[in-house]
Amino acid sequence: MGLDRMENPLLVVEEREGGVFLHPATAMPVRDFPAGIIQSWIREDEDAMTALRKGSSKKAQHKA
Repeated sequence: MGLDRMENPLLVVEEREGGVFLHPATAMPVRDFPAGIIQSWIREDEDAMTALRKGSSKKAQHKA
């Protein structure tokens, strides 16, 4: 993927049915957001991930 040639390599890691997919990425500042807004986005993402994991656990229990 050429990551060894990049000064600051970034990857987007995407977990989907069938595997984990890695995509090279670039970060570009677009605008400045207040820290409080960014923290609220992080909390929302973490809450969504927790809910997703709970849903996956319930599906696994029903299959057993």
